Amino acid sequence: TYDIEVWAPADDMEHGPERGGRWLEVSSASNFEAFQSRRIGLRYRPERHESAEYLHTLNASGTALPRVMVALLEYYQNDDGTITVPEVLRPYMGGQERIEGHEPVGESAVGAGRRE
Repeated sequence: TYDIEVWAPADDMEHGPERGGRWLEVSSASNFEAFQSRRIGLRYRPERHESAEYLHTLNASGTALPRVMVALLEYYQNDDGTITVPEVLRPYMGGQERIEGHEPVGESAVGAGRRE
């Protein structure tokens, strides 16, 4: 099994966002080789004259997009609250280099949404 993880610096309630953080799994993939195809009799013939062979199967979860987005926002947030768009994502965002923010998020935002 292969797990894909992201570093989430603020996701550690015990130590807080300044010293904490942990790895979060965002996707997982496994190579079951011929195990599943043998169970259901799933085979293919590489060439007409060759013997049939069992397929190799892969299982994978979708990507946990909220975790990916949070990791990107935390990692690329600047002191002024803006987000620097990673270079590899810029072509998909019309060349945008920064996302403007109003104020930094994190500990300063805790409780900001409370209604009295």
